[in-house]
Amino acid sequence: VRNEDRRFHVDPGANDALTPSYLLSKVKEYEPKLFYMAAGLTGLVDKVLDKVLAEVKNYGSITFLDLIEPRGDIRDKLRESLRYVDIIHCNYLEAKALTGEEGIEAILQELTKLGVRMITITLGGKGAYLRLGNLTIYQPSFKVEVIDPTGAGDAFCAGLIKKLYELNRLTSLPPQDRGVLSDILLYAQAVGAVKCTGIGASTAISESSVRRLIKMQGDRLRELEKFI
Repeated sequence: VRNEDRRFHVDPGANDALTPSYLLSKVKEYEPKLFYMAAGLTGLVDKVLDKVLAEVKNYGSITFLDLIEPRGDIRDKLRESLRYVDIIHCNYLEAKALTGEEGIEAILQELTKLGVRMITITLGGKGAYLRLGNLTIYQPSFKVEVIDPTGAGDAFCAGLIKKLYELNRLTSLPPQDRGVLSDILLYAQAVGAVKCTGIGASTAISESSVRRLIKMQGDRLRELEKFI
């Protein structure tokens, strides 16, 4: 819509048919090092998300929750589930809706209080925050020609997981080290930014394009990043 944001028409498809028992049977079968889930998209699982995540933690998995703006009674269930969440990603509006707080610092404090260990909040063209323990980092965004931003958050999450894999951190969270956290956030942001340069969820993304963007703009972001 001209001069307005994107609008989504969604068919939930198989999401509404996914049962907690089937999901947990696959967790038992594969025992994943990292368990990633988009919360708010799977009706039956969302209703018992706390129990699902508690069971996943029994396998020693790192739990990574990617949030969709919570609506209705699902908000309370999501909040109850956060004590079992190691990593969360959300944009500012999603984080605000979940916590009921205004302002990044208040949101970060509330998510920490609810039990999340590593928090990432993306602000689109205004950058991103990452908090681990008592260390918070802010980075501005990469500057790219935006053709299609749909799926940038998913790409950010993929980049974060890829960087954790490179750091051999799929079984435990990274240390509270400024350099390490800066590298993680920089790479995740770069993947999200590259995604926006092409149409589709992953068309533009490649390792070479991500590395090229970091080489071109990474130093600028590091100079402007802030630790809180």
